[in-house]
Amino acid sequence: MTGTKESKRERAKIFWLVLLGIVVIISAVFSILRIVSISGVILLYDDSSDMLRAFEEAYEAYNLDLKVFKIRYNPDTVKKQLEMVSRHGIRLIIGPRLSSEAEVLLPILVELDMYAISPTVTSPRVVGIDRRIVTMAVEDRKQIEMLVQEMMKDEIKRLLVIKGEENDAYALPFIEILKLEFEGEEVIVHCLHKDAKKEFELPDNVLNFDGILCVTDGKTTGMLCKKLFDIGYKGKIYASDYAMDKNLLLFSRKYIDKLKVFMPVSKKIAPSKNADYVGTYNAVILAKLLLERYHNDLKRAFTELINFSFEGIDGPVTITENYYATKECSIITLEEVFNGEKHW
Repeated sequence: MTGTKESKRERAKIFWLVLLGIVVIISAVFSILRIVSISGVILLYDDSSDMLRAFEEAYEAYNLDLKVFKIRYNPDTVKKQLEMVSRHGIRLIIGPRLSSEAEVLLPILVELDMYAISPTVTSPRVVGIDRRIVTMAVEDRKQIEMLVQEMMKDEIKRLLVIKGEENDAYALPFIEILKLEFEGEEVIVHCLHKDAKKEFELPDNVLNFDGILCVTDGKTTGMLCKKLFDIGYKGKIYASDYAMDKNLLLFSRKYIDKLKVFMPVSKKIAPSKNADYVGTYNAVILAKLLLERYHNDLKRAFTELINFSFEGIDGPVTITENYYATKECSIITLEEVFNGEKHW
């Protein structure tokens, strides 16, 4: 009887060990399948045609074999669309372009365990938070330092900053840093309104400022330059990288030729390629490298991004500890863009 009981215990022990082994193997298989699931990306784009063009040209140039889902950003539908795509094992996003879009996206990324490489987002409210979003743009502080240096060369004493009501996630932190960094005598902020009748009401003393900085999109920046030209403004006009889109170039050269704009783009290609194009192209390169090295283990990929370096379309790019890019940037005039061989 004793032998029989021991034999049963041995068989039971062997059974549970085998069962445990099967469970471990199945778990390992599922983990591997999750890591090596279909390599692919989601292009989350908006009104910028340069994002689409850069993505397609980079995809072709590197002969990528990736499953691609293209989703046009809409805050009301983006979560449902990403949920559908995530079922295919695709969890890496190229985009979004604006900080306000990234604010909507961030909690969705956390919920769906997805990650994003943004071409241009700079808001510290979203970049690097929970290691979900890395950007191909430099920190706003770098942009502001370069703009302020340019203003000091131009001997700007009184600066008027004009912002719109949209994209506050970008504009508000930007302006707060600018106030601290500006070395002149005075910084005054003027907010435009959506009401068409009030949109371009400028301060009565606008002509007394020797410098004006537009923290506005391309269309609004162009309209401001025209307005300032019409009222005889003689000071210097600057714009942040937010202004650099195709809408800006729709305006007559006489209004925008002397506008000085910051670009997170190397000087050697800045006249012909804008930030949306370069940022998206570099995002595709980074996505390719991460998928090749880490497959679909994106948590590890984004954990190990700090100091990750690669050769971008406009030169070397290194990811900082805050998940921004370190790279060559430039300040150009629109005259340089128009005089280039090609312009965006």
